[in-house]
Amino acid sequence: MIFLNKMTMHASLPNMTDRVRWSLDLRYNPTGQPSGRGWFPGFVARSKADPSSELTDAGGWRDLWEEARQRLIQDPPQSFQRWSAGDPGCA
Repeated sequence: MIFLNKMTMHASLPNMTDRVRWSLDLRYNPTGQPSGRGWFPGFVARSKADPSSELTDAGGWRDLWEEARQRLIQDPPQSFQRWSAGDPGCA
């Protein structure tokens, strides 16, 4: 397990095996703040202020990702980079 902040450049080497390499990327982002990756779905995991906004259904989470997948197939972004040079995350 590694912990990185948004300013840490990181990458991995190519998978040279004949097996699938799995990874899981979990990100915390304050509600209402842009993630820099608007093409991926966001959801509220916990909220003291508004518990009814929490996504507690695994099927709902799956549906968000299926919808995002379909949008990306039809209209992929020019880049999957999180920030461009003028964005506040690069300051």
